[in-house]
Amino acid sequence: MSYSESAAKKTYNYFDQVRSGTRVKAPSIGSMNFVAKNVIIPHMGEIARTSEILLLSENSEREDTSVGATCVKEWQKVYGDSLRLSVLGHSFGGYAALRLAKAIKGSVIVDQMLTMDARAMPGEYQYFQTPSNVREHYNYFHKGAVMPGYAIEGADLNERVHTNHVGVTTDDKVQARFESLL
Repeated sequence: MSYSESAAKKTYNYFDQVRSGTRVKAPSIGSMNFVAKNVIIPHMGEIARTSEILLLSENSEREDTSVGATCVKEWQKVYGDSLRLSVLGHSFGGYAALRLAKAIKGSVIVDQMLTMDARAMPGEYQYFQTPSNVREHYNYFHKGAVMPGYAIEGADLNERVHTNHVGVTTDDKVQARFESLL
């Protein structure tokens, strides 16, 4: 999930350049794009060799219609049974990842989900449950005084990391888990 459209465009451009074999410097995408900046871009070489990417704002998954679900269903038409879907999200993007998985339940399996310091609006924490179409779900969170994350019911792993809200995306355990998903 990506915080801004401009960061998403820079990340897609970088993805295309890496995939084509062009040697380019990683883009500077701003401080609020933690997943793209700290998780996706450092691993772009492997991602570009093996995957497609879809970056969404957490707001794209808050409405009754899901941009992500529409894209995933189109990928399913193209890739069929070979579609392997990994979904990750940080902060409100973690909640959006859960909503996306729920939106495609019944039609697409999520092979792996990685949530980092997932948050929700007050009154929505009761929806912090891993949907049954998610095969493996790894959730990392911190419990500091500012913007704490939460355990998610049904996750295969709920692990507290000792950092802050932003630091969850750079934590060694989270980085190692993401690498294992590639």
